[in-house]
Amino acid sequence: MKVNFFTAQLLLWKRIFDYKGKSSPKEYWYPAIVQIVLCVLGAFNLLLSTILLKFAAFNIAFAVIGVLFLVYPTLAIIPSIALTVRRLRDAGKSGWWTMLLLFVGVGTIIVLYLCAGASTVSGAMFRNIFDPFYNEAPAVYGPPEWFDPDNNINNDVYGPPDWFDPSDNEEPAVYGPPDWLDD
Repeated sequence: MKVNFFTAQLLLWKRIFDYKGKSSPKEYWYPAIVQIVLCVLGAFNLLLSTILLKFAAFNIAFAVIGVLFLVYPTLAIIPSIALTVRRLRDAGKSGWWTMLLLFVGVGTIIVLYLCAGASTVSGAMFRNIFDPFYNEAPAVYGPPEWFDPDNNINNDVYGPPDWFDPSDNEEPAVYGPPDWLDD
């Protein structure tokens, strides 16, 4: 299934007790961003309600809105823990790293850093940024550097196998480098 913003929110609740699977970076970060934004908006509204104590109508309105913004992230704690465990497993880490979330400040930053790591399945999304020891292998085309065609024991480097009969083939067989490479 292709994961977009809305399907990631659905998968958060669909896999609420799945601690054994894996989750892609998109599947993790879309709900995380929603929850972070809602928490920031809720905290901002609660702060406004305390600042506007002189104006009772605004005070109550901002307090209610602030609490409403904090309801969804509070309800999503259990599925978010399961999602974090799956994301850590996908990044090649143990799900027990989620226990660092108990240490609110530093633990949360460490878990977010670990969740930002590259997937073991889907490729290196953040690998170049977050893994200083990662060296991507250069693209290599052709034979290895140590190969010497003059000292080749098997002179048939390019070509069909011995059992192949080109007269049986309807399409022209292409073996070896293209013709334009001979220049």
